[in-house]
Amino acid sequence: MDKKTYAFGDFLLDLEQKRLLREGQSVSLQPKVFNLLVFFVERRGELVSREELMQAVWADTFVEETNLRFCIHALRKALGEGFVETVPKRGYRFIAEVVESQPASFPESISENEISEESAPPGNAQKNQFAKRRRLTGVSVFFIVCLLILAFAWQRNSLQSPKNSPGINSLAVLPFTRIGDGEIDLQAGLADAMITNLGKIKQLKITPIGAVQKFAGQNFDALQIGRELKTDAVLEGSYRHEGEDVRVTARLLRVSDGETLWTETFTAKKLSNLELENLISLRTARLLWLKFAQTEDEKSLAGATVDAEAAQNYLAGRRIWQARELKRREEMIRLFERAIELEPDWSLAFSGLAEAVLNEDTYSTDWKTAEQAARQALALDDASTQAHTALAQIYHRKYWDWENAESSFQKALAANPDYAHAHHEYAIFLTIRRRFVEAEAEMKKATDAEPVFAFLFRFAVRALFFRPAL
Repeated sequence: MDKKTYAFGDFLLDLEQKRLLREGQSVSLQPKVFNLLVFFVERRGELVSREELMQAVWADTFVEETNLRFCIHALRKALGEGFVETVPKRGYRFIAEVVESQPASFPESISENEISEESAPPGNAQKNQFAKRRRLTGVSVFFIVCLLILAFAWQRNSLQSPKNSPGINSLAVLPFTRIGDGEIDLQAGLADAMITNLGKIKQLKITPIGAVQKFAGQNFDALQIGRELKTDAVLEGSYRHEGEDVRVTARLLRVSDGETLWTETFTAKKLSNLELENLISLRTARLLWLKFAQTEDEKSLAGATVDAEAAQNYLAGRRIWQARELKRREEMIRLFERAIELEPDWSLAFSGLAEAVLNEDTYSTDWKTAEQAARQALALDDASTQAHTALAQIYHRKYWDWENAESSFQKALAANPDYAHAHHEYAIFLTIRRRFVEAEAEMKKATDAEPVFAFLFRFAVRALFFRPAL
């Protein structure tokens, strides 16, 4: 067993006990975050890439880069500033001064010189020594067991939910760089289209095109521009012509530390400039919106004392649901079910499962599971927007109970007026009830809340088509 200890700042890292102490007080770290810290400390002063970190901590598991960013965030939160340095586009470095040591071992036995002649009768000295050692060992084992139980209980109950918020309120969209030759120049037009479509995301304040268009065709430092424009983040990217396709890469960088918060590469068919600009900008806006939706889900866990693995399973399931990746429905359901196994009294896990089980095909929906999950979620939290939305759909689509369906929709929207899915499903309900004016109002609220999802607009068009002429 590795008995090394490392001291840095106010901290002591004990590898044998697998714990981190700060001025003698235990610091709660999830296992993967602890392993990440050990790797950093053992490679202190070295620049390590994201790939090296993921290989070291998740060697036998396929995970997304989001897991690494979550662990880095959790580690920085536990340690504070001045320990883990971000090297933009290259990796990370542990920069604190570390002192390595081996803990002193206790003597196997008490030497004869340590026992005074008056401490025991000569004939009983060895027997008394053995009895003392046995009592000392018993007491020590008892206290160690108690401490381990208390430490486990404290860590279990104080474990906070993950927070991976990018902390972005303002964004500058920079002209995308053209790589190689190509007859289509998208730099200025693409930036303008990006700003238009990203401006639909109400969480963001977008820098006007006039402030960034002058950089088109130039070599520029994205982070320096972000600092000059005083934005929280910059969106930069590039595009390359590959035969009949255009390959696009977009990156979201946080200005304060150069951290890459999000990156995506995708291919689009070569169309006219205007069509291509709209296609790329809408796709990028949708992917970036998903990042903000993920952040909102993480915020919903703020202050919750839940198992870290349960939280990760819940967030992974919500990412699939937010993206409406229907081919991954079974995977999504398993993630929520695993979260429930780990946290059987957690409302969000049950409401997530309820919404995951519901689908557009009425005949293939597992109504029993959906209803049980929704009702259990409400039993644990009667203000759950997701659970009320799921129950409203069950009343509407399974029981045709119009009164309770509408009541549940109203409870969902009272709890969270910005929940687009509740507005969307309520609009469907109102359309079926032939309350078209109200349906249009609800659909507008849905598209305002989620402005970059095509399926919402598709239903809006369908609802207008079936509306009778006035």
